[in-house]
Amino acid sequence: MESRPLSEVLALGARIVRELGLEPGVDTLGRWMAHHLAEVMLAAEKAKGPERQAAQDRAIDLILRLWSRRHDLPGGVHPLKQLEGVIAVLRRLHKDAWPYRHSNNGPVDTLLASAFDGLRLLVAHGVLLTSGAYPNRVELVEAAAFVEADEKFVIDRLNEWIEFVQSAENTHVPVVVVTSKEAAGREDIEKENEELMKLDPKLRAQRTLSRDIDDLVDTLNKLKVELGKAN
Repeated sequence: MESRPLSEVLALGARIVRELGLEPGVDTLGRWMAHHLAEVMLAAEKAKGPERQAAQDRAIDLILRLWSRRHDLPGGVHPLKQLEGVIAVLRRLHKDAWPYRHSNNGPVDTLLASAFDGLRLLVAHGVLLTSGAYPNRVELVEAAAFVEADEKFVIDRLNEWIEFVQSAENTHVPVVVVTSKEAAGREDIEKENEELMKLDPKLRAQRTLSRDIDDLVDTLNKLKVELGKAN
């Protein structure tokens, strides 16, 4: 991870202390970690002269070591603890996992890449819809600069979906990122979204996921046609 400003690292440390302290069932070790980290951070803030840099280095090292083990820490230190299974799936379906994206080897390769993207988006949408975190937004705040790229992808998709289902009062509905209907015109997509907004939120979520499935089926049918041409 690239070096971050001291203020950002200390803010992350404050988050860790806060989340450990908010966990009612945290064990003795968790309470000790929160207390110890708070003391180290306070020492870094109060240190003067030649001791200041050493105290700050100790605080930074402890904060980043704890953050690197966020998966094992109790409470809400890890902002995606409930979505670890989602991240594991998306890591396997990362867009860069498709090796022929820029090969330009004809329509079959193009459709295969589109099918991969459609599956990736469908899975992302589906697991977010069924995850225990829905419908609560994931707010990174101090942790924003320290999460991994795939974690941020999950958070962004989750928050975009929540904003979508909660935006019934808006006259204009943005196109949700987890929708893969690239062939349709923007006007058609917006009209379909307007119709979706009239539905019950749970039914709306199911319909949108169903739309993702239809998009993927359409891509697979096109791929089937192209493969038939090759015979």
